[in-house]
Amino acid sequence: MPILILKMLKWKGLWKHFDDQVNTLLDLHLHTTYSDGEKTPERLLDELQANQVTHFSLTDHDNMAPFELIKRAALQRHMRTVPGIEMSSLYNGSEVHILGYRFDWKSPDLKAFIKERMDLRKERALLILKALEKKGFVFDDGDIERVISARYVGRPQIADLLVAYGYVETPGEAFCKELIGDNSSQAVTHQLKPAQEVIRIIKKAGGLVFLAHPGLFNTQDSRADGMNKYDLHRFVTFGIDGLEIFHPNHTKAQIQRYLSIAKRENLLISMGSDYHKGLYKVNPYACQQVRYLEDVLSWME
Repeated sequence: MPILILKMLKWKGLWKHFDDQVNTLLDLHLHTTYSDGEKTPERLLDELQANQVTHFSLTDHDNMAPFELIKRAALQRHMRTVPGIEMSSLYNGSEVHILGYRFDWKSPDLKAFIKERMDLRKERALLILKALEKKGFVFDDGDIERVISARYVGRPQIADLLVAYGYVETPGEAFCKELIGDNSSQAVTHQLKPAQEVIRIIKKAGGLVFLAHPGLFNTQDSRADGMNKYDLHRFVTFGIDGLEIFHPNHTKAQIQRYLSIAKRENLLISMGSDYHKGLYKVNPYACQQVRYLEDVLSWME
């Protein structure tokens, strides 16, 4: 075959590879009504497709939408997906979120974890509601039962209840120290499993483990500039596979720092919008980092 034709075929292949990368759009951090998201999985998939997202993962808090149905719906839309979950854990007295991907969603240990977390969330909600009642925020028993018996119960649902009763004007106002803010109920943190154990559960299910939005890590005493390199190295020793580096609330300085750490520690990279509610729009800062798409696709596909 003439050398010119070989070169043309080579460049055609390279161009197709480049074109595939340009047309690839990832969002690997999404929430639905199976946790504190606003939309059902079906509706969110419609919006992802409308925004030309090609690869995604639903990562509900301590819970999962039925993955077989999600995968089937994705295939019908010519989209790629992998099982995902965002687990709450405890590290040095503070809450840390762990993202799991590509695990066996039928894992008995994982199912047991999800059931335990759902039961604890209901207990936690009742404790928060009782604490509010002592402060004079009273709710009808039927409304309390409706919240507690829902598929998922968290502080956003209690915030909505406070709004419905006119105690606050917006859900955001409810997240203060006096009502349902991070420090309003110590029962929340004390029920979490250690990060090492949560990582072990995902690993045992054959999954990949990522530290979620390390730039948002809070210490018990004060807000730090995200998780430092020493704590990150500890998570490497715990067995994490990667970092969620591209996140809407990460600063450019944090992204560069975590990219450097990921390279040094030989960690994988993830990206996502951490979507919860409102009109879904692609966040280019978190989801269109073309330079790093191949790195993400290497473990996702």
